[in-house]
Amino acid sequence: MANNNKKSVLDNIETKPYFKKITTPKGTARFPALLEPDMQFSTEGEYHTGIVVDPEDPEVSKLIDWLKEKIDNLYQEVYNLVPKKDKNKVFCHYPWEDEYDKDDEPTGNIVIKFRSKAEITKNGKTYDLKPALFDAKRQPWDETNPIYGGSTIKVSTSTSPYYIPSTGMCGIKLRLNAVQVISALNRRTAEAFGFDDEGDDEDEDVADTSDYDGNDGGGDDEDDDVSF
Repeated sequence: MANNNKKSVLDNIETKPYFKKITTPKGTARFPALLEPDMQFSTEGEYHTGIVVDPEDPEVSKLIDWLKEKIDNLYQEVYNLVPKKDKNKVFCHYPWEDEYDKDDEPTGNIVIKFRSKAEITKNGKTYDLKPALFDAKRQPWDETNPIYGGSTIKVSTSTSPYYIPSTGMCGIKLRLNAVQVISALNRRTAEAFGFDDEGDDEDEDVADTSDYDGNDGGGDDEDDDVSF
């Protein structure tokens, strides 16, 4: 009979130092899925967002230093405990990456990533894990307003250690608990559409739009005109 109670490596590690509740510094939202779960890569769906931050910012540096120390410590503990045949595949995964601009050049910023499942089931009961959302005044977010990438946000997260024996990857998850939207980006901006500032030419040709009523005949785009 198979042993379904086989212990994981983490069962032999004192994991308490790896758990912590953190509120991040302000950052720029990247690919947020906060109002509805993203179903693209998971049948259960997940909520997620990245925040773009400057690693030289003292608050950001403090957070990254803590995470890196804990992940490196976890790696060493896991490495010491796994069988010799598995040691060569153990590696660290950090929950951030460098940011690149549209020309694939590094910006000097980093993107810290947060995620959580849309729901979990324990002991036959299903729990909704949708993150709590607040505005700049700490009031509940009006969910009729979208939250686009480029918005300024803070994230409340809980850290959790993990080790995946099949791949050898170990690290710390940043669970997405809550988000405060400091300032929301309206998607209908020139920058959001990818336009650059081309205002140096004094002889610009400006289209006459005086008779245009704003209706392109396309129909159901009312939700794109949400004003922040």
